[in-house]
Amino acid sequence: MAVRGLRFPRLNLAGSRVTELRIQGRYGWNEDRATLLNDRFESLPFSPSANGYVSFTGYTTRDAAKTKHSILAFLWKDDRWTDELYLLLVYTVDPTPNEGIGPSRRRESEFLSLVRELEEPDSLSASVEFRFGDKSEADLWFPLPARLSGKASGTTLEVRGVRGAVLTADEKPSYAFVLDRTPNGNVMVSISFDLHGTFDPDMLRIAFTRAEKAVPDLVVQ
Repeated sequence: MAVRGLRFPRLNLAGSRVTELRIQGRYGWNEDRATLLNDRFESLPFSPSANGYVSFTGYTTRDAAKTKHSILAFLWKDDRWTDELYLLLVYTVDPTPNEGIGPSRRRESEFLSLVRELEEPDSLSASVEFRFGDKSEADLWFPLPARLSGKASGTTLEVRGVRGAVLTADEKPSYAFVLDRTPNGNVMVSISFDLHGTFDPDMLRIAFTRAEKAVPDLVVQ
């Protein structure tokens, strides 16, 4: 049953240089989940297909600065490949969003209620992408681009990106990161980490805040 008023949080991604926030989940397939999805065919709508099930909801919203954002949510199962159900949420800053995507409050609450009823997934993770303008080497945790000689020929190799992980006090990864500089000088940062528990729409805000706090260790803003 849909929970009235349940909705995705409205975040000011552009104000924090975020270009995309993504959450992905994977659920084991069982009879209870099959029954739940079958019950939602007409109300979501949730479309059965030859290969499984697909549901989608999407719309645009604006932040306080009138920047357009797109929120896309998918839940699908493809019987051709695996006996699992997948969740994908993509929250983006999109200057030219698909005009066919518009607000749909009823479908939004129904979609989120359905995902909550699926209970805890087997895996759930978040990734947040940031884009900055041209930054000096001094502004970056690792100077990019960096030049090194090749091991065999001595050819100059230009390093344009590095990846790593931040470790906790007990040597476990807290989050993974990728720091890149594009050929035109823009700096890109990706922060990714696992989430735990039954999905809740506020996890988008939690992931957004956590990634924001991680970025200053990599890029001076």
